[in-house]
Amino acid sequence: MSIENSSDSKIAKWIVSRKEEQSSDISPQVFDAKTETRPSVDEFSAEAKRIFQQRKDEFETVYIYQAVPPDRLNFFLNLVIYSSGIRCITLHYADGTAKNLPRCVFHALLTSGKGSLKSTRFDELLRLFPERTIYRDSITYAALCGSIDKEAKVSNVPTAVLTDGKTLLMDEIIRDREGNFTKALNQLTERGSYWRDIAIVPKKPINLYDGRFVVENGHIFIKSRFSLIMATMLTPSQFAHSEIGRALLDRMIVLDFGLTLDDKLKILSTAKPESFICDLKFNPPSEVDISYENYQKILDFWTENDQQHDIRRFGDLLRCFAVMGRHDEDTYQEIIRLGSPISYERRRRNR
Repeated sequence: MSIENSSDSKIAKWIVSRKEEQSSDISPQVFDAKTETRPSVDEFSAEAKRIFQQRKDEFETVYIYQAVPPDRLNFFLNLVIYSSGIRCITLHYADGTAKNLPRCVFHALLTSGKGSLKSTRFDELLRLFPERTIYRDSITYAALCGSIDKEAKVSNVPTAVLTDGKTLLMDEIIRDREGNFTKALNQLTERGSYWRDIAIVPKKPINLYDGRFVVENGHIFIKSRFSLIMATMLTPSQFAHSEIGRALLDRMIVLDFGLTLDDKLKILSTAKPESFICDLKFNPPSEVDISYENYQKILDFWTENDQQHDIRRFGDLLRCFAVMGRHDEDTYQEIIRLGSPISYERRRRNR
């Protein structure tokens, strides 16, 4: 009995000591919980920005645009050129109201590697549409938007102003590090106008072309509505590396194409220009009315078929109807497909 009592006594003392240890362990935790200093919202925000920037530095988003068959290039180039003659597209709604579509014209990026006959296509377009097209090779920001000579303090006439109501065929571009060229194109292709501050003031204010080119009060103002076809060896993914580059692509039908040997032989086997580029003779009026019934049909098609529901693609479908004067659901589907790139992230390559 004495041995059992002794064992019971030891066990009891051990239980009491454990309870004391647990209580002593708990009390500091409770105290710390009440007095703990938590990170502020600003600290969380700063950490989130750091993680985002680290990932941005380590990874890049690549955009892959679907290729267009070479035999469809002629159709889309015609679509762009004929859209330049449209000055107004009026949309009619079910409630009886109406408004103008902000942009009436198409733009296209003609992109392919060396030896794909991009410049030759431009030559044919100039031959077919001499009154509708203006060609510029390796155009600069100053040539596009105008600049003031430091010594003479006079300005050149911007190419953008000369192209009003026509199609600018731009064979390669000279981009600047600040992105001013692309920023200007974004404004001109979407709004039809552009202005910027200047440090050099001309000898006297300039107001030409019925107010479409104005230099006064320390800034240059351009107003011009033209369609643009830009030919380049740069890939769409190279344009899409920057936000302003992606914005420019979003305003365009991206015609990314390649030529097989059979394609080249077909072109080189005849002197007939129609095998390469031909006039499809669209005949849109300068002012287009899209009735409610036609507007609703295009809206329904866009809703059902554009998974990204990109509003600019919807605008492209409206412009397509305005140029063709009829519905073409196969073309609508193609426009949506060409304007819906696939994107993925990849680790940046070491430079």
